[in-house]
Amino acid sequence: MKNILALLLISLSTSAYSVSGISETQWNSVIDRIEENMSPYFRLAGLDLTIRRGWYSDVNNAGAQADWDDHTQRYVDIHGGTGRAQWSTEDTVAALVCHEMGHHLGGYSPFDNWSQWGTSVYWPASEGAADYFASSKCLRAFFENQPNEEFLKSVKIPPVVEKKCRQQWTVPEDAAICIRSSLAGRELMKVWLNREISFDTPDLSIVTTGLQSYPSNQCRIDTFFQGALCTVDKSIMPSHSDHKVGVCNDTLGARPRCWYFSE
Repeated sequence: MKNILALLLISLSTSAYSVSGISETQWNSVIDRIEENMSPYFRLAGLDLTIRRGWYSDVNNAGAQADWDDHTQRYVDIHGGTGRAQWSTEDTVAALVCHEMGHHLGGYSPFDNWSQWGTSVYWPASEGAADYFASSKCLRAFFENQPNEEFLKSVKIPPVVEKKCRQQWTVPEDAAICIRSSLAGRELMKVWLNREISFDTPDLSIVTTGLQSYPSNQCRIDTFFQGALCTVDKSIMPSHSDHKVGVCNDTLGARPRCWYFSE
């Protein structure tokens, strides 16, 4: 079987970190819940999802793949190092798995209109689109019906995140999900970088062509935040054929221009 590798989020050995993180049971529970939430959308898109789990692998990474011969066969690979890394929590693992789901369901890829490749070639949604999908769709579903307000009492919330989420989402529980999703993205980056990035210093750069690869670390945090602020229903999936479907456009919660470009 030949696969197209859709880019890995992290490729660090857990030997760089102290042994911590979450248990195998917690790790599997997170993946189970996301798989249950997202599988119906794969089926609606005519795709067959397989999650390949490697808890005993010490590699701290994850990837998204499609079969070269049958593009309807989609894969997400998750290694156990993602759960054992320092700073890793259920929320960071959820953000990571949701990011990989976003490579398949996130819609936007700058390569979508490359006619020389033909319409049958699978191009994964860009890294920015995968981050945006993670917080605007997947994490919103993951955190639904969880005690989010209670959870937030135990963490320090950046004022800008608290203010914008509670202004954008008037129902307290929805606002709490917005906050928690934003923080999950930031904490995932902390697992990767071993430091925090501030929500107060957004990346103001503007690309002149869409990025398929990773934008800046700040841009990625901004993307998780904006995705969490987008009020388009989580059940409306992004589209490869129309980049304005299922997302916020030209308003609060829109995809940051530090990676997204549209004519």
